[in-house]
Amino acid sequence: PTRRSSDLGFLIAPKTTIRIEAEKGAEVKVTHIVRLYRPLEYIEGKQVLSANGKTTWEFVVPLRKDTQTHLNYEVRKNGKMTQGGCFSVSDYADCKQVLSLPKMRDDYQAVIRDKSQGYHEASILLNGPDSKMVSLNQGDSFDIW
Repeated sequence: PTRRSSDLGFLIAPKTTIRIEAEKGAEVKVTHIVRLYRPLEYIEGKQVLSANGKTTWEFVVPLRKDTQTHLNYEVRKNGKMTQGGCFSVSDYADCKQVLSLPKMRDDYQAVIRDKSQGYHEASILLNGPDSKMVSLNQGDSFDIW
């Protein structure tokens, strides 16, 4: 049974198997997203294949024949930005095709600027007060707070 966000009841639906391919070492989760974009429940999967720097995960998920079933995926890996997305279960039902996820990007906050102080690469700071403007040359750094 699967919980629905609209009435907090359970939905009984036939199941199907899907496969998701992600970078090796990444953790993949499939979930139902509900109000305020929160995951309601995670569907457990298992790794079935690992080759060429990719890992294939297999999940048993609900598939309603009368409507489009959409689920969300979430991929996490240390040093990489978490990514997520939505997919239609019917496109990948019964493993007729593998959902291949895009390459993960490096986490910009994990790039160390100076090992002794642990500063991170700066992003753009918008709406800062004019009195706190600083002119920097290449390689300069400063504390914001």
